[in-house]
Amino acid sequence: MSDPQCDNVTQWHEARNELETLVKKAKPDFVLINGDMNSQNKIPFDMWDLFVSPLTKRNIYWSTTNGNHDPFNYKN
Repeated sequence: MSDPQCDNVTQWHEARNELETLVKKAKPDFVLINGDMNSQNKIPFDMWDLFVSPLTKRNIYWSTTNGNHDPFNYKN
């Protein structure tokens, strides 16, 4: 998964649905999320949890790399 640029709630849901589809088809053991999650350098905790939920509910290991719009500066 790479470069979703989620800047609003709708985009976070779309990215989550896309990840869900990919996970169902590929059945991976591990997923690498390649940065640029959004263009604002701020990722709300609830949106991050929503996005990775297809992985966490299946106990799939995952990790991230930073893109040029990261690092992850979470906001509460």
